[in-house]
Amino acid sequence: MLVNQEGSVLLLSGTDPRLPDAPRFWFVPGGGAADGETLEEAARRELYEEVGARVGELGPPAWRREVSFVFDGAHYHQAESFFVVRAPYFRPEPTALTDLERRAGMAARWWPLAELATTREVVHPAALASLLAAWLAEGPPPEPLVID
Repeated sequence: MLVNQEGSVLLLSGTDPRLPDAPRFWFVPGGGAADGETLEEAARRELYEEVGARVGELGPPAWRREVSFVFDGAHYHQAESFFVVRAPYFRPEPTALTDLERRAGMAARWWPLAELATTREVVHPAALASLLAAWLAEGPPPEPLVID
């Protein structure tokens, strides 16, 4: 996840293409690792594809979680690792969205942390604002925290 100098975090939004009346939800850029790709390589590739950001070394993940959900009629079970990267503000421009990402109507927005903490919109992971506030105040945890 990208955090700019003002402490705003870049999130993506979308809707389930099979549930167009469902509310939009917000999430961290990222996706699955290709065969032979490390988690860090996958994170850097996904950032470039989804928002046009090129980043260097990410360091260790701050958080990890396992999550299951249904999206576009398919069941997913994911083991997720979250990296936090400081980045200057830029205008997000995707370079290689998948067909599913385009059908989901993906959009990007920089969220000020205070606004993220009080929004009624759906954000994944739900505790993102408090997790990121702790990371910004205390630095990265010595070991990745397991989150819900």
